[in-house]
Amino acid sequence: MLERPEEINAIKDDNARGQTSQVWNPQEGKALTLGTLQLTLKATGTETGGHFSLVEVTVPPYFSDIWPHFHQESSKAIYLIRGMLAVTLGEETMVVRQGSVILVPPKQVHRFWNPAATPATFLIYFTPAGAEGFYEALARTGLLDDEAAQPAVIAEIWALAMNFDHYPAKP
Repeated sequence: MLERPEEINAIKDDNARGQTSQVWNPQEGKALTLGTLQLTLKATGTETGGHFSLVEVTVPPYFSDIWPHFHQESSKAIYLIRGMLAVTLGEETMVVRQGSVILVPPKQVHRFWNPAATPATFLIYFTPAGAEGFYEALARTGLLDDEAAQPAVIAEIWALAMNFDHYPAKP
């Protein structure tokens, strides 16, 4: 089938912005371990010209270590592939199941945890890209290697996080 001229121009425009077509197979991407979290950076700002990033996350049963936070610039969409999550958006808390989508606009305080006895796996889509860099930077620090969440370590994590558009919510 022949492409329409506007489709060809769109492809050329994307290539000019540094975006090229790519495929990652199920086990591909940059795998990271953050404490008990397993993450795979499926697409980063480097591959998407800064437009978006996609991160696959698996949390263990009863995981609850994500603190309330927000993003100043990034919008986030979470698609739950497997399991269930409890999610707090502002003042509202709900439990979502496999196939659910959670949209989190900039400046919305949110957190999630796994209330179930089975792992949960989900995709996080950030736009624009950049917020995903926090995971890679945090993995390099080794700050989550120790189970104890000491106040000095938590402060260091947040200091790093704010470089990547992750901000702690006010209590």
